Amino acid sequence: MRWMRPTTVPTGSLRARGRARAWLGLGALSLVLVAGGGDSADFEGRWMLTSGNLQAPLTLKQSGAKVTGKYGWSEEFSLEGKVKGRALEFTISEGGGKGEGSAQLWEDGRLFTGNLKLDGQTHFFGAYRRETKVAEATPGEITEGQSEAGLMYFLRVPKSFDGQRQYPMIVITHGSNADARGYVETFPAVWPEVAEDHILVGVDGEGLSSGSKPGSIGHNASYINFSGQGVGPVFAQRQTPALLAETVKEIRGRLPVDRVYLGGHSQGGFLTYITFLYYPDLCVGVFPMSCNLLVQCEPTCFKEDAIAKQQRVAVAAIHGQRDDVVPFSCGEYCAERMQEFGFPRLHLFAPEQVGHPFMALPVEPAIRWLDAMTSTDPATLLDFAEKQLAAEEWRDAMGAVLRAREFDKTGSLGARADAVEKAVDARCAPEADRLADAIARNKGNDWVQDFWEFRRQFGCAPAARKCLRAYDQLHDKHTKPATELFNAARNEPDQAAKKAKYREIVDKYYASSWWVLARDMAD
Repeated sequence: MRWMRPTTVPTGSLRARGRARAWLGLGALSLVLVAGGGDSADFEGRWMLTSGNLQAPLTLKQSGAKVTGKYGWSEEFSLEGKVKGRALEFTISEGGGKGEGSAQLWEDGRLFTGNLKLDGQTHFFGAYRRETKVAEATPGEITEGQSEAGLMYFLRVPKSFDGQRQYPMIVITHGSNADARGYVETFPAVWPEVAEDHILVGVDGEGLSSGSKPGSIGHNASYINFSGQGVGPVFAQRQTPALLAETVKEIRGRLPVDRVYLGGHSQGGFLTYITFLYYPDLCVGVFPMSCNLLVQCEPTCFKEDAIAKQQRVAVAAIHGQRDDVVPFSCGEYCAERMQEFGFPRLHLFAPEQVGHPFMALPVEPAIRWLDAMTSTDPATLLDFAEKQLAAEEWRDAMGAVLRAREFDKTGSLGARADAVEKAVDARCAPEADRLADAIARNKGNDWVQDFWEFRRQFGCAPAARKCLRAYDQLHDKHTKPATELFNAARNEPDQAAKKAKYREIVDKYYASSWWVLARDMAD
């Protein structure tokens, strides 16, 4: 893999009721500096720096007006400067290059913002202070904290919170150039019952938005270079997924939490997928919203033991069909790839008349689905299985049955589980037999679309096993040549030749995992 200077993917925004806490533009916004005067400002201390697309710790030392510092996850870059009033004029040495810039300390002393000229380009240069702070659990109120990993977060506990009863904890991450407080505020305003049944935690990315100004501070996440612990240079390993995982574990350790759901909107959805796939023990359920998968989140990137852990997570994907920021096809693709992972508890919430805004999405139904699907009470799980059976949500019914059997240690509820399984099998069997015959004949790809829909609904049913085994055998034969073609297509500069390679996958290697991508790219 070729490692790049860290960057972010600006994919979305938030309109929170009562306050504008997100920006709808996806590009750089104007910089607002705070004027000041008097004695020299104090820049001494630890900071979380954003320098263009680089996010990393910065340590500054100040003696009178003179400032020196080191930044980067390995303190590989240096800074020297002089304070004039509230401004810091500085030069930096970064990666063999030198640059110069100026930044202004805000009146509260907690942030500075400015610009850096490096390699003939002007970059945003800003930071917030790294000051570990534990957010107080104040019933019904939103309090602010900062984790040991350096991430700002916002905590809200239910009005009835007494420190004794355990709650599920919802951890939510924001869209680009936004902050997590607005998302936490939306829950009691739009979904008040969810807010009173769960502990809410909103976590900001470590990147400071170039459009930040007093009263409106925005953040961004980094994850483009992240491929897990121990992979790549230090800056790649210390991007937001690692910092977020550490933050969630830290907060959970201080609160009465029985389970964790991780979710995120737009940019936060990308972050949700990559975080839980690389840290599958972090949470029992996820609700990624209005997003897509990064290349390092594809099923082919993980070994069997990692996938076995991932499969224990319940996935409630959410994507509006009228999304004009991240197309709905991206949400469908995510759900299809989760099929490839073999997630038994997987549901795509796809409202027809809803677009990108967070507060319009079906968050409450998705959270209630997670509440049911992550229960450890077999009776509750079977209640949900029977409800979903009546609604002809076959995958949900079987996913709940499988989990109920796991926790029904005495087998006292076996008859109920058997009844649900038998009903699903009765609906599944005719299509399973038809598809198994089509796969065995292997005379073309006219059955593939039907198979993916069949697996979406019946992938966990016992009656589907013969069909799934037949597909897996053909999948093994098609995977290697399809992968070679797919990689060749990605590197093909000629568009006609590129599409021809994708078309060859669709026509000849249709049982490979690449079929869903090649199908769309061949058109």
